Amino acid sequence: MMSKCKSCNDEGFLTCPLCQKTTYCSKKCRDYDWAVSHKFECKAELPKRNVQDFEIVNQGSLGRGSFGCVKLARDRQTGLLYAMKIIEKSDVSIENLRREIRIQKRLQHPHVIQLFEFFEDEQYVYLILEYAENGSLFGFLRKRKILPENEAFVYFFQTCLGIDYLHKKQIIHRDLKPENLLLDKDGNIKICDFGWSAEMMITQTRNTFCGTIDYMTPEMLEDKPHDQTLDMWCLGVLLYELIHGQAPFKGRNDFEKCQNILKQEQFEIKASDQAKDLILGLMKRESKGRLTMDQVFAHPWMLAMAKGYQLEIKEYIFEEKKNLDQLSNSLRLDTKFSNTNTTTTRLSGSNNKQECVSLAFSMYSDELQPPIQTRITRRTQHTVRKESGFFETLFQNLGCTKRS
Repeated sequence: MMSKCKSCNDEGFLTCPLCQKTTYCSKKCRDYDWAVSHKFECKAELPKRNVQDFEIVNQGSLGRGSFGCVKLARDRQTGLLYAMKIIEKSDVSIENLRREIRIQKRLQHPHVIQLFEFFEDEQYVYLILEYAENGSLFGFLRKRKILPENEAFVYFFQTCLGIDYLHKKQIIHRDLKPENLLLDKDGNIKICDFGWSAEMMITQTRNTFCGTIDYMTPEMLEDKPHDQTLDMWCLGVLLYELIHGQAPFKGRNDFEKCQNILKQEQFEIKASDQAKDLILGLMKRESKGRLTMDQVFAHPWMLAMAKGYQLEIKEYIFEEKKNLDQLSNSLRLDTKFSNTNTTTTRLSGSNNKQECVSLAFSMYSDELQPPIQTRITRRTQHTVRKESGFFETLFQNLGCTKRS
């Protein structure tokens, strides 16, 4: 007899990846029931895990986070693949580590990497995270160089949905950049690396100096308090980089680059007038003048791009009061997107009937998707030229990372 879906009572064929007992009719039902109830039931039944329960698939690294490296690991019991973040206790303060885990335990969203479990031994703490098969958006952009605006919209919109969710949970990411935006097997954005994230009330501000130089905000460089508007600046830089293939502010060295950010040196925007208006609205020097997330979602450029996909933006925005059934019904795009080609991310079609053949929204579909034949090159650890200059050393000591 076919098992029933725990969430909607339809016929089920997917099981919980941890307990392998509870059954669901689709990945969507499984993901949302995990957030609502099964997470607590499942973990209560499972024995305490340790690093011996996982096998490192290869000795290479999937990448590095703010703290620690990330390796591909296979659950010896289920055979499922996960991203294992390994953090050496001596490299990070206990408070920072507790905060990162506390934040990720709270998060359940289609565009945020899921933390499944964590454990420790004498030397390391291990985070078992959702595995994004297609690597980082950074690696994808290095391969594609630049993206047309309608394609940039797909990644920008999904990132905005994730950041909007974080802000509504009173969390600021503080290190938003393509390196921390992963792509799952269907090309969907997954925000990762919460090592520099902070919990705060809407009226609070923070003072920690952190982030990546190319995405650094003026208030951070001036050592002024910051809040959620810091992420809005980073969204502006992200949209610029998606369209141009590089960050807006340049310099012969990190110090000059920071000076150009503070001076708001004019940078050329080769984009439509609407896209230019959105970028400049997000990258206001004064944080209070930056667009809010609601204003971003209502911006003419966003609405025009969404119209090309026949989308209603408001249907995808997270609302705390939405119940499971309402949210499930609002996340259906399975009849509007083609899955005929998954080699690279391209947009095709004309007028208002474009198709996203990258499967960039296929997470909303109940149908099983075919495997990707050609994987997007995953970003590995690149060889970085060592620099021993004063400002490079200073920024690193203060917690600011340098892009490779």
